[in-house]
Amino acid sequence: MGIPTVTDRIIQQAIAQLLSPIYERKFSDHSYGFRPNRSAHQALKKLSNIVLDELDEELERRGHKFVRFADDGAQRMRDGPT
Repeated sequence: MGIPTVTDRIIQQAIAQLLSPIYERKFSDHSYGFRPNRSAHQALKKLSNIVLDELDEELERRGHKFVRFADDGAQRMRDGPT
């Protein structure tokens, strides 16, 4: 039926624990999918910083003066309707 038994899960976990340290070293630092201590939120934060840096460079190239505040990438949340 495709439902792993307890024995199957134990074997899968043992293999994962042996192979993960070997393959983890080979992954790119830019890889976030299904990796220990990595999340989609971290990937989006990194990507947004890259996009903002590229935007800054383009604005500087065009001679624009601007200030980017430290919290420009921060998410805004509200407690209720405004």
